[in-house]
Amino acid sequence: MPLPRPAAARIMSRAPLRALLMLAFLLGGRALADAPVRQVFLVQDSGWMEPFLTAEGSQFRPLVEALVASAARGPGADVAVATFDQDGQVPGRPSPRILYEGAYDSARVRAAVAAIDLPRKAGGGAYADADFNGALLGAIRIGLRGRDGVIWMVTNNKNSPGNSAEVERNTAAFYAALRGSDAISRIVAYPVRMPLKGRNFSEGGFVIYGIGYGAAGGRALEAALATPGLKALFNHPPVSLKPVLAGGLTLRFDRLDAGGLQAGLENGVLVVRGADAAAGTVLRLTAHLGNGLYPQRVAAARLALRWNEEGAGTGLAQAAVSPSDITDLAPQAESG
Repeated sequence: MPLPRPAAARIMSRAPLRALLMLAFLLGGRALADAPVRQVFLVQDSGWMEPFLTAEGSQFRPLVEALVASAARGPGADVAVATFDQDGQVPGRPSPRILYEGAYDSARVRAAVAAIDLPRKAGGGAYADADFNGALLGAIRIGLRGRDGVIWMVTNNKNSPGNSAEVERNTAAFYAALRGSDAISRIVAYPVRMPLKGRNFSEGGFVIYGIGYGAAGGRALEAALATPGLKALFNHPPVSLKPVLAGGLTLRFDRLDAGGLQAGLENGVLVVRGADAAAGTVLRLTAHLGNGLYPQRVAAARLALRWNEEGAGTGLAQAAVSPSDITDLAPQAESG
């Protein structure tokens, strides 16, 4: 089943739409665009999470608290803290289960995170399993109330090998939705290394997904990723999963030796005036190629420069790049 589109993106009748546009115009045209969106922090509480939740000295809960604080960016931000496993396995307990929702408050968030436990299936035997697609749909329907927003999913990316065929299909649907749904505009992942040993299981770490639901959710996720608090929380940039090449390659100019010419950028194009090709005037630009990708390394890149003359040119002007080939450019690095 395809993911539902955010409620704000659904088609409205013409009369309410005209009224909405008029309201936006009267308020300066940016009221709707700048409206904050809710962020849902969804923590897996199935059996595989046992080491993170029970091991002595585990820093899992403090990290979740810090994630909420950093992404929420201050008091008053609209947040929800919830857990997920497999809906219907734990009597009287839905999945997702909202532990706190409302304006960000550090004490209430701390209490919600402290309340995360490891529920057991009916009969009190095995720990609950995990249903990722059910968690995603529930976070959209219940946590975001069907509107644009951000979902932070904290998971070790495992479910029980003994799960039903239905849950296996749901897991496949979860990854298909992340990849293919237009409603999901942006996805990043922070792999977190945290080796811990619980009473029953040992784990090496987990993953924090940041999922932008709807266009406004994608923009809110980008804004959260740029905050100093979130950058300080992890010792590496997030892995971009959708779009895969977000960040891409950039060319940064840091020095211009115009040689007495009139030169500058106009609408992203370098324009040179007053050049006398016959006199041999030289214009030098120094730039750096930046790799904004992570964790991808650029094996090889080639730069090219083209010169166009207005009118009937003399054909004497030449353009060249040196060096034209860049190799082995590390993630988040610039060429020398």
